Amino acid sequence: YFQVRLLRELRRLPVDDPGRGGHLQAVLRTINGIAAGLQNTG
Repeated sequence: YFQVRLLRELRRLPVDDPGRGGHLQAVLRTINGIAAGLQNTG
């Protein structure tokens, strides 16, 4: 549920918030991590 929490926080932030970039990077890293894990499963 970590991704859900990150997405909620990202959506609450204003577009011009300086912390938005960090939240976006965290969301993208979790998505990429799950995708990489799925590639290694049969």
